[in-house]
Amino acid sequence: MKNFIFLFAVFCFAGTVHISRAADTAGSADHPLVKRVKGSEIFFSSKADFGQLKLALGKLEWDGGEAKVKPYESATVEGKLLTNY
Repeated sequence: MKNFIFLFAVFCFAGTVHISRAADTAGSADHPLVKRVKGSEIFFSSKADFGQLKLALGKLEWDGGEAKVKPYESATVEGKLLTNY
């Protein structure tokens, strides 16, 4: 009887975990050129008609002694920005 109760509790809990899965943030959407990873969710989304983004043009290296990224070559790009987390 104890085993039955334990198994029943496990199945009930497993069902609530699947049911309680969060949905995407309201108003969020995938970028048309980027395929979503299976099972992923959008929990933060930000859109801007115009913005700037600094892109690294090479390898980034961490300087542990200074606790920061070492200087690197970069470029700033401008345009529409869509950020999804």
